[in-house]
Amino acid sequence: MHGSVGQPGVNKHAALKAAATALFDALDKADPDEKLVRTAVYTYDQKMVWHSPPAWGTLDSRKTMQKIVDDSYGTTNANEPLKEATNAIKRNAAGNDKESKEHQKKENETVNRYIVFMTDGEMTGTDGRWSAKVDSDVRKKCDAAKEADIHIYTVALKAPTNGKTLLNYCATSTKDYFEAETMDKLVQAFETIAQDAAKEKTRLTN
Repeated sequence: MHGSVGQPGVNKHAALKAAATALFDALDKADPDEKLVRTAVYTYDQKMVWHSPPAWGTLDSRKTMQKIVDDSYGTTNANEPLKEATNAIKRNAAGNDKESKEHQKKENETVNRYIVFMTDGEMTGTDGRWSAKVDSDVRKKCDAAKEADIHIYTVALKAPTNGKTLLNYCATSTKDYFEAETMDKLVQAFETIAQDAAKEKTRLTN
């Protein structure tokens, strides 16, 4: 998510923090003993800004979300965080990747892997203008995540048309794409994602 506090209608950083808190609360409720859920956070503008690698529970992710502040870049490029998130949780053929090994320690036989990809803008170059190349590269990162059997939810927070089109493409299915024009709608979207991912005691990462 790139810096855009102060635009009419929604304080986007406050909305994101509220929504993330709702998602983490729902995950903690589904897994109070921290035996199933591992979470990570990757924030970005033109490059990755803050991140916390996958860890049990939501504490590390909550701390990282609170670091988000407005910035003056006004640019958005999700390539680096998407690549890092995918590499952090994708399963390898041998089944000895870090996430698999962590879950094996807690006897979790089935591990589903998720990315929640959100933006309030369109993919841009360093000049702040929409970039077809950056957009295309992000789509390739989404393709790579899906090919790695990672389920992608996407959320557009007051995003322009190019941003919405990209997120529609990146979502695993149409029901995994959400639009939010208000803080309440954003919180609702994140709660729905958490409940969907956690249903039937699903094992989660990211």
